[in-house]
Amino acid sequence: MLDFLISLFNNENYLNLIGMVIVAVSSYLLAKYSASKPNKLKIKQVQLELVYLPLYRLFEKIPKNPDISVIESAQNEIEGILNSNYVLILPQLHKLNESLKQRLVDGQKYNETFNIMRHQVDVEYEILKKTLGYPSETFRNIYIHMTYKQKCSYFVSWINATWFLTPLLLAPLFFRFFDGRYFIIFVIIVYLVLVPIINKLNSSIKNMND
Repeated sequence: MLDFLISLFNNENYLNLIGMVIVAVSSYLLAKYSASKPNKLKIKQVQLELVYLPLYRLFEKIPKNPDISVIESAQNEIEGILNSNYVLILPQLHKLNESLKQRLVDGQKYNETFNIMRHQVDVEYEILKKTLGYPSETFRNIYIHMTYKQKCSYFVSWINATWFLTPLLLAPLFFRFFDGRYFIIFVIIVYLVLVPIINKLNSSIKNMND
C-alpha cells in the first residue's frame, strides 16, 4: 500500500496539487478558528452575566443540607434562569434540572442531584472567569474540583481546536530528514486516523455521566 502511494506521488504536478490542497485546508481551518474566537468569548461573557453568575449567587445563599421547601424554591428560580437563557447553558445542566424537578415530584432523594448541580455551576463559573480574564481560582484548583467528564471535555476542547495543525507543526522535521513526498502521505494518514478518533472521543465524553 505504501509503495502504491509513493508511486502516485512520483508525479511532481500531482504532488504539488496535493500540497496546495493540504495547505489550503489547514489555512481555512486555522482562519475559521481564529475568526470564531472573538464570538466565542462574547458568548462566554453573556453566559457569565446572565446564567452562571446568577446561579452561583443563588447556590451561595443555600445551606449545605437544605430542607425540601428551600430546594423547591431554588428549583423554581433555577428553572426560570435556564428557560430564559436556554441556548447559553450546557446540556448537562438542563438534564440535571429536569432530574431534580422529577425527583421532587416523585418524592425521591434529591440531595445528590442538587449537590451535583451546585458543583457544576461552581466549576463552570470559575472556568468562565478564568477564560475571560477576571480574578479567579488558579487553574490547578479549578482542575482539582472538576468532575471527570469536565476534565475530559476541557482537554478534548483543545484537541478539537488544534488537531488540524499537527501536520504543519511536524512539516519541518519531515522536510529536513525525509523526502517531501513522504510528508504528503503522512498528512493523509494523520487526517484519516485522527478524524474518526476525535469524533469517537467527543461522542464518548458527551455520553458520560455528569
